[in-house]
Amino acid sequence: MIKNDKICIVMIICIFIIGIAGSVFVLRKSDGKKAIITRDGQELYRLDLTEYKKPYEIEIKSEEGTNRVLIENGRIRMSYADCPDNTCVKMGWLNSESMPIVCLPHHIVIKFTDDTDSPDGVAGLKGD
Repeated sequence: MIKNDKICIVMIICIFIIGIAGSVFVLRKSDGKKAIITRDGQELYRLDLTEYKKPYEIEIKSEEGTNRVLIENGRIRMSYADCPDNTCVKMGWLNSESMPIVCLPHHIVIKFTDDTDSPDGVAGLKGD
């Protein structure tokens, strides 16, 4: 019985360590300075966050509603959404490549990109 207890304790410790390592990997801060904003998988904007020296706000309107994205000090966040829960606004600044900012009601995603071959800056609205 003691041998089984030791095996169980070792397994629990291993699972705990793997969980901690996985969390650190997923939640680590990104040094990403390029972001992409998409709606329904279609690129709306591709931005080099280092190019904006003053606060800059982008308004995105669609049939679903309105969102505003704020770029400031090399960071990006959803500053306003007229959706009922405002989860995307509450997420704050985009920090991790693994956790994009998502507005589900309006189908908008903001995430870091490492694509260096594409042009920087505002790509413009597509399909509007």
